[in-house]
Amino acid sequence: MKKHFLTLLTVIISMAVNAQQWEIDYGDANTYTKLTQSIVNRNGNAVIVGVTGNDDTHHHPLVIEVDTDGNYVSHVFEDDLFGMFTPIDVIQLNNGNYFISGSKGDNFMVAVFDSDFNEINAKRYMKPDVAIS
Repeated sequence: MKKHFLTLLTVIISMAVNAQQWEIDYGDANTYTKLTQSIVNRNGNAVIVGVTGNDDTHHHPLVIEVDTDGNYVSHVFEDDLFGMFTPIDVIQLNNGNYFISGSKGDNFMVAVFDSDFNEINAKRYMKPDVAIS
């Protein structure tokens, strides 16, 4: 039992020593930022989606790509199409593009971006009115 415990302890210490820590300095104290989802893309970089803005009611979608050295590039989408929608999921497609979905109230949006996060196509879906009888 002692041998198994020491092996487990060695593995845990090794993982802690080899772990990388990234610090993303995004915005200032007056900026609201919320990260909602992340993936590792086929290049081994982290892709993080979320929102940033004045506060939790006035914000814009945010995508941050972090490479293995901790360097990052961020993209904020401030146009009318994306409004204040909150990205909730991101996946990388087989062709290298990204599919991002999100919501804004009862509505939702889907968008496809190329590998540099330039918009290829986006669509906003409105929740249909439900008649109560």
